[in-house]
Amino acid sequence: MHGAIVNDEVRHAAFVHARLLDGFIQATELEMAQQDDGFLKESLRELLEVLRKERRVYGAASGVISMMFSEIGNAA
Repeated sequence: MHGAIVNDEVRHAAFVHARLLDGFIQATELEMAQQDDGFLKESLRELLEVLRKERRVYGAASGVISMMFSEIGNAA
């Protein structure tokens, strides 16, 4: 039963992280659209790549998390 609680907590945390990342991605996209400076736009574009990669990780966490923990346990 304790494992189910941890999994639920991890899934909930992943959901919250994903939601926060969604907001930050949206804010970054809006900011980028308002900029004329090429250097700044490229910097924001690079930031978006990082944020979107992180978002995919948290989005997949619900289905992947148990596999990740079993791999970590087997690595020891």
